[in-house]
Amino acid sequence: MRYTAALSLIVSVLITLECSRNPLMTAGSSVTGNAKVSGLLSKKDGLPASQTKVMLVSVDFDPLNKTLQSKAESVFVDTTDGDGKYVFAGIPRDTYSIEATGIADGEKLLIGNIKVDTDSVRVGIGVMQKTGAIKIMLPAGIDLVNGYVYIPGTDRYALIDNRSDFVVLDSVPAAVSTGVTVNYSVKSDPAALKVMAENITVAPESTVTMEYCAWLHAEKAYFNTTESGANISGNVVNFPVLLRLTEMNFDFSQAKPNGDDVRFAASNNAPLPYEIERWDAVNKQAEIWVKIDTIWGNSDARYMVFYWGNANAASAGNGAAVFDTSSGFQGVWHLAQTAAADATPNHFNGTSYNLPASSVVPGYIGMARQFNGLSSYIVMPGTALSALDFPKNAAYAVSAWVSADTLNGRYRIIASKGNKQYNLQIKNTDEWEFAEFRDTPSDSVGWEETTAPAEMDAWTYVTGVRSGAMQYLYVNGSCVDSSLVLYPLKASDTLRQRDQTNDFTIGKLPGLQSYFFNGKIDEVRVSNKGLGADWIHLCYMNQRTDDRLIVLK
Repeated sequence: MRYTAALSLIVSVLITLECSRNPLMTAGSSVTGNAKVSGLLSKKDGLPASQTKVMLVSVDFDPLNKTLQSKAESVFVDTTDGDGKYVFAGIPRDTYSIEATGIADGEKLLIGNIKVDTDSVRVGIGVMQKTGAIKIMLPAGIDLVNGYVYIPGTDRYALIDNRSDFVVLDSVPAAVSTGVTVNYSVKSDPAALKVMAENITVAPESTVTMEYCAWLHAEKAYFNTTESGANISGNVVNFPVLLRLTEMNFDFSQAKPNGDDVRFAASNNAPLPYEIERWDAVNKQAEIWVKIDTIWGNSDARYMVFYWGNANAASAGNGAAVFDTSSGFQGVWHLAQTAAADATPNHFNGTSYNLPASSVVPGYIGMARQFNGLSSYIVMPGTALSALDFPKNAAYAVSAWVSADTLNGRYRIIASKGNKQYNLQIKNTDEWEFAEFRDTPSDSVGWEETTAPAEMDAWTYVTGVRSGAMQYLYVNGSCVDSSLVLYPLKASDTLRQRDQTNDFTIGKLPGLQSYFFNGKIDEVRVSNKGLGADWIHLCYMNQRTDDRLIVLK
């Protein structure tokens, strides 16, 4: 890569004039100050990093859009002593970065956001590492003649070459306290400044690719889990976040007609798996699931980045990566189309009965299925002895968004593995019910059930959780019943053992033509984990139509 000769000359002059371990300035400089900045550098083996050049640089330092004098006033240089110590004196109060370079081995270190607001600032011990590189895919509309990219607060920059669709920043130091930021600008035009990416993690001896710089549009989606948002206190891992787009928060004309160009990345620029459940550019509505490794409790500072606007991009959606079985998902049916596809890698796709195309109706999340209460249902063939088959007292959960058309004192199945295994349903007492069949001891055979009053003509998020000997029923994200009430099997019923031979079914009782659901069902999920209260509450708060989790900025 090509680096500015002017900056090299400045650094050379500064080093030549170095005296008494004080920061050095070019002749005629007006820099004054009374603060001292000091710290220690070490090697990875713990030995002092002696004879290491240390630059204290203004945090917004741009190596090209500065005059020579202002460059000198923004850069202070020292060399560590035998103990790895460096000291800068007479420093103006400001915010700085430290870029350290091993004179003999070229190892580097970047320490960002050093606030010099007191008389003496002590920087923590920094560990030198081998450098990495950042490959930046160039967006459309940039200046291919005078454009360049750089890391603010360092001397790292690279000129854009109009013969390539990417540019590489090499010799990038490992960053401490903050990730690396990459800016774009144009020589002699500071107004062209654009932040291309933030918080990039650069590993030693490797290249990280900034894939999404070729996208024209980007927006941060913050996760608010404080009391004013989703209101959870604990961290939730491997969580599928729902992003709703409407004409109120998104310009559909800026993206491809089917949303093929949307992408998502973590704050450190790592790509995030996503699945588009619906993209309706005509009616300006979309629902997208994005897998986030950790949603932090009681925080509003974490975010993902949403990208769109690349005419050359092909779809990269992958529902199986979002709803991965290793994260507990064993079956996920969005029910948005006539084909009842399972989004998980298990591919437990359903076969629909008496559910014509007209049964696909507006749901709570995109589209849903309308069940007629008489003959319509969905069966997942081959699931009798599968990942959806749980032994008694296992850990698992079943959830769905439902809207009941009638409550008339009859059983209505939402999702079931069979009458003598587990059911999520409306009970004949017009209650939501989650039940697991128990066949021992012989004098107490029957269904262990948890219940709560049901509501008609209202979308409701219902979740049943089994966790060993404990059982929970959640309605709209809150636990409403954790008691275990035994509903005994009739003495006349001679079949008193658990029955695991039924395929998983939505909308009726497996194996019998009965207990048909009357109403709409959306987003049915089965997990092989006993989901906790924070997870379930976060699902509800994020998936509700007035999403309380995501804040677009």
